[in-house]
Amino acid sequence: MCVDEYLKACMFVSRLRPMDDTLHLKELGSKLVEEAQLNEEFSFQRGLINELFPYIFEASKRMSSRGISRWLEANGTKLSAVTIAKALRDPEPLWQEILDDVEPAALRFEKAHNVKAEDFLKSAELFHHLKQKSPTLEVESGTDPRDQFEDYDSACAKLEAEWFSMPELAIDACLASAKFGGKESGDNDQPSNKK
Repeated sequence: MCVDEYLKACMFVSRLRPMDDTLHLKELGSKLVEEAQLNEEFSFQRGLINELFPYIFEASKRMSSRGISRWLEANGTKLSAVTIAKALRDPEPLWQEILDDVEPAALRFEKAHNVKAEDFLKSAELFHHLKQKSPTLEVESGTDPRDQFEDYDSACAKLEAEWFSMPELAIDACLASAKFGGKESGDNDQPSNKK
């Protein structure tokens, strides 16, 4: 083989190599995505922080993120200190998610007792006092009144299990940070500084 042919062959191989690398990287990327879909730890951790956040928030007043992470791991739940710290730095989306989750139940209870949701969500005592009273339920024609009572009972159970089970400090922080209606809340929106 002459030198010219050798150089041409080397150039040909060097042109193929990036293509081979690209192909290899695409295969590697595909395998990474497959592994991510099989590995549910990230989704599980995301769910954990959402469920545990009210308690982590209160514990963070006396413990570091790393200390909370170690305590959780010692008790059989793995949640990284980085995930905890990130949630504590930006808690508003988590508070909003919590409030959005109980909002339909709160509005159902509000309508049944003619008391603003913000008022009884601040006070477990007021909630339990109102719950002891008979609710006023609107029954539309053609619907079974028992369905209305079941909806009301479900709303009460959801509020007790998911709202009033939170620490009082977390309830106060949630109500201070989150708004009814999520980001589309009209009365509570701040005016925009955009021009």
